[in-house]
Amino acid sequence: MDQLSVILQRFSMNTEVFFTGNLCGISNFNREPNQGHLHLLRSGELTVIDEKGNSQLINEPTVLFFPTPHAHRLIGNEENPPELVCANINYKESTSNPIANALPALLCFKLSDCQKLKQNALCLFDEAFQEQYGRLPMINLLTNIFLIHVLRHVVNNNIIQHGLLAGLAHPQLSKVLLAIHNAPENQWGLESMAELALMSRSKFSELFKRIVNQSPGDYLIDWRIAVFLISVPATLTFHSAGLVNVFCHKWGYRHYDKPDHSTNNTWVNLLTLGSGLHNTHHAKPKAWDNRVKSWEIDLPAIIIKYLLINDSKTQTT
Repeated sequence: MDQLSVILQRFSMNTEVFFTGNLCGISNFNREPNQGHLHLLRSGELTVIDEKGNSQLINEPTVLFFPTPHAHRLIGNEENPPELVCANINYKESTSNPIANALPALLCFKLSDCQKLKQNALCLFDEAFQEQYGRLPMINLLTNIFLIHVLRHVVNNNIIQHGLLAGLAHPQLSKVLLAIHNAPENQWGLESMAELALMSRSKFSELFKRIVNQSPGDYLIDWRIAVFLISVPATLTFHSAGLVNVFCHKWGYRHYDKPDHSTNNTWVNLLTLGSGLHNTHHAKPKAWDNRVKSWEIDLPAIIIKYLLINDSKTQTT
């Protein structure tokens, strides 16, 4: 598997188109956690202003890619209104996305710079500006594909000189990065990494730090942490659902006599922070608080009651 595919499989980058058409006036985009933006200009003219106040006039088909949360403003030309496709880029990670972090705040490409980008943009524009069945899922899918082509363009043309993507574009460092990404649990040492790159330890260490902007050891630690932070919550979520559905239909106590044999299980409830109150949930499926006894724990209900609502009369059934 190639280097980019390994990262994209571990760390998601999903697009969600929210605007297609002519932009009139000014549109402001705020910083949103775990979210970037992608704007494709089909025709017309606009000015983009970043959060530092830098402005840029765009008057030909162009890609504007903000990979990380970044406040910016788009101002359409009233005499030559811009025709745009705008999408959010959503990252599921609770901390950060290594691909997004390896990119600058704004990437700006003319579609004429890359024939592959231009071809994909034309397919996207054709779908976005025509009313057809299945239009919305189709343009979201095409935008996801377009985003991968943008990343390919960055790697293939060495547009990024430092960071992860620069390392992936390097013929020797890419072998090491691919191996680390595939098997972060291995006992990687400087000697084994240098051997894989067919370099001496000193030359490899110097080159890695210069290109990736981190020492090999620091990068390995950061990658392991990133994988841990995305893998462990997903694993716990998956297994906690199975735990509830198995144990809470066989063992436990009941407040309500339900034909599905659901029970409340104290141990499952402690492990899942409230999901073990299964019998109560089945009896009151619309309730946000599943506690019946004072000693029962329902962490989501506690958060809702004391942090999210102010009305003490809100019903729990």
